Amino acid sequence: MLVYALLAAAQAAPAPPPTTGRNLTRLISSDDYPVVALRNLEEGTVLVTLAIDKAGQVSGCRIAESSGFVSLDQATCRILSERARFSPARDPQGRAVPDTFTQHIAWRISAETYNRPLDAARRAWMRCLVGAARPLLRKTRSDAAVADRSFRRCTREEAQLLALAPPAPEARSTASAAARKAIRPALLEMIAQDR
Repeated sequence: MLVYALLAAAQAAPAPPPTTGRNLTRLISSDDYPVVALRNLEEGTVLVTLAIDKAGQVSGCRIAESSGFVSLDQATCRILSERARFSPARDPQGRAVPDTFTQHIAWRISAETYNRPLDAARRAWMRCLVGAARPLLRKTRSDAAVADRSFRRCTREEAQLLALAPPAPEARSTASAAARKAIRPALLEMIAQDR
């Protein structure tokens, strides 16, 4: 009976939250890089101070030193507030007390960080072009006309791709023409194979 009561008490007790430890950088991955910061090639280091409550949860976030970019500063606070957990600080009597923790978080764009969303946007555009071309094959004789109509039907996917690319806004039309010129041979080959 005593063993059963001890087991029941152990099962009823909530598990303590996992602690983050003292290295918060491992909580942030390349998938967390803000899209606007990627597009503008923004990098920087944030000095963040977290307020930690008696339970070890983040109760507040303050940017002590900005990275220079609002998107990186905001992402740092949002991510760490959601993911960071600490063992509660203790006073001399052993009672849990509020605390603070400060750390530098460096945001750097690696090839992997930059290319992942760009590759996904390229694949989405190509899927759209292929999907748009297939029904046109029965209605249109010219492969070039099928390609042109497919490009017109997939402007949203093209815009999403171009939004991730670094050219300045005034160069968007040039970037669009270059992107279409680069993808056109592969699209025409696919159209010819599907005929």
